[in-house]
Amino acid sequence: NEGFTGRITAGRLTALMGGSGCGKSSLLETIHGRRRLHPKGFIKFGEHEPLSNVLTDYIGYVPQADIMHEDLTVFETVYYSARARRLNDSQKIIKNDVCFVLEKLGLGFLHNSMTKTLSGGKSTRYLQHYSD
Repeated sequence: NEGFTGRITAGRLTALMGGSGCGKSSLLETIHGRRRLHPKGFIKFGEHEPLSNVLTDYIGYVPQADIMHEDLTVFETVYYSARARRLNDSQKIIKNDVCFVLEKLGLGFLHNSMTKTLSGGKSTRYLQHYSD
């Protein structure tokens, strides 16, 4: 392990590249708070440390393995994920928010599509929202 130094600028698409097993996924999982590592140095998001709830509001992470349930529609999958995290919100508010976000992502037309029918690109955009 030789370490990693870098800066990610807000509003810019950033690629993280490296050989197999070099720690790309571990780094992303640490930043997102899915992995509790004790890195030498620090990781900050603005003024916040990783693993804070603030970060998960701003960072989406698409895992390497598919996490979609094939027998649900796109809407159902996103809705159930949102319900699990937003226990204090009404079903109506969550449904409206899911519809709004799917439209903003250009995925509104997939609302009633089964997740198993999604192409790779659509699946990636969908997973980005699902994981947020």
